[in-house]
Amino acid sequence: MPLSGPVVSTALRDLATHFAVRAVPEHGRNVGTPARFDAGDVVALPSPPPDPVPLLVSAAALVGLGAWLLLRQPRRHQRRGHLRQRRAPYQV
Repeated sequence: MPLSGPVVSTALRDLATHFAVRAVPEHGRNVGTPARFDAGDVVALPSPPPDPVPLLVSAAALVGLGAWLLLRQPRRHQRRGHLRQRRAPYQV
């Protein structure tokens, strides 16, 4: 069903006047470098945004490795199950 009438005409004129404010997104893949087309075919696309998953997995692995290394070291303030016996003072 085609749209017509004075309301559509006014809305279209308003959109054309304020296009940069109302229709252009503030952020996204195509904001800085839009996609280019030639006779209906895509000629160039902007590079995809970076994938945060590999960085997060690497950071989690490093944190896990650091925790494992800290926990596997013996604690120096604890004795390992043996008690030192004190010597009696030297008597003549």
